[in-house]
Amino acid sequence: MATYIHEPLPDPNRYIRLLEVIKLDDNEVEGLRIQVHCRLTVWPLQGLPSYSALSYTWGNETDTRPILVDGKVMLVSRNCEYALKQAKEYSSRRQRYLWCDAICIIQKTDGINIEKNHQVRLMGEVYRGAKQVLACIGE
Repeated sequence: MATYIHEPLPDPNRYIRLLEVIKLDDNEVEGLRIQVHCRLTVWPLQGLPSYSALSYTWGNETDTRPILVDGKVMLVSRNCEYALKQAKEYSSRRQRYLWCDAICIIQKTDGINIEKNHQVRLMGEVYRGAKQVLACIGE
């Protein structure tokens, strides 16, 4: 199965990614148990749809779970997967889009990550622009 690779943002100072959790479904994909299916979209800061920001503790980064993003596997922390499930259950009728830093910002790169530096500087604006902030304290 293909591993998810972020497409670069048109301008990391003026665009962000938002996540749409399409469904929670317990599937086996090429030997991986996948429960969270998502789509990642790119939006200009001046034209954002209504969204929720997701706040949670990252937890142990080596304890990972696979999710599907645009049909490709992305490994996220166990806490991230749990928070996404909770957000989907809570906001399925309220909010279509989520902002989740671990998924919406490129985390792992080789060398300098200019995009990540710009995106981290926008986090305050991203949280202020959210319709609501969902906090997940764990299981």
